[in-house]
Amino acid sequence: MKKVILTFALIAGMTAMTHIRTLHATTRIQQQVTVQDENGFKEVKLEELNAAVQEAVKALLIDNELKLLKHNAEKGLTKVLLISKQDQSEKKVLLNAEGKEVKKDPVKLPEQQP
Repeated sequence: MKKVILTFALIAGMTAMTHIRTLHATTRIQQQVTVQDENGFKEVKLEELNAAVQEAVKALLIDNELKLLKHNAEKGLTKVLLISKQDQSEKKVLLNAEGKEVKKDPVKLPEQQP
């Protein structure tokens, strides 16, 4: 009987430790994703942006719903997260200070020497 109780306690302890490690790892990953996503962007209201960006966002809202609006004053960019009214898919758009959509430059890999 003592062996059964000891075995049960051992299994319960191992299960608890595994759960704690998984929980800690998940929390750490979520914190890293949050930090990487921010990059100086702060949540703003539409009224706080300049007129050109407001008009561009309003034009995007014809076919989409606004999920999130963030602005980076240092870079002069506005990040708009939209949800399509048709298929509920998410779309992220970056706008510059003039309200024009900005495409991120593709990552250029260094050329390999033969």
